[in-house]
Amino acid sequence: MDEQDLIDAALTVRQNAYCRYSNYRVGSALLDDRGQMYVGCNVENAAYPEGTCAEANAIAAMIAAGGSAIHTIVIAGGHDDIEDCTPCGGCRQKIAEFATPETRVVLLRPSGHTRSFPIDELSRCENRSCGHAASNLALLSAIQRFRSSSVWLGSLMTSACASM
Repeated sequence: MDEQDLIDAALTVRQNAYCRYSNYRVGSALLDDRGQMYVGCNVENAAYPEGTCAEANAIAAMIAAGGSAIHTIVIAGGHDDIEDCTPCGGCRQKIAEFATPETRVVLLRPSGHTRSFPIDELSRCENRSCGHAASNLALLSAIQRFRSSSVWLGSLMTSACASM
């Protein structure tokens, strides 16, 4: 399995993202130290920030299958088209938790090219802000609009909890 296989898998799973609030799709594919591939996509939730990132979901799939170390992880994100997308702080920590000194992080760029770097450079990445910052802002805005609509689930939950 080579890097292109991981890129293709990340792009494919990205299409399955549940991102009704931000419309920011992220897909991740990783290769573990045993040569097994795992994928994940972002899953948003109106109870922000309770959604999960693509990288976290790929790592969880690896752990659930008995894997323990990331060899390579590919991340592809953006609205309609691929945009620069670096892992958020929480995902950087999750990647680091299961990384080895040889772990490579590969980001898909808008041009279709990749940016690849070793794990020890992850925290020194050019864009130090959350890679999903635009997604997070869009998500918060969408949730606020949704909550102000007449169909806000929170009011139903509040009345259900009050009756218990």
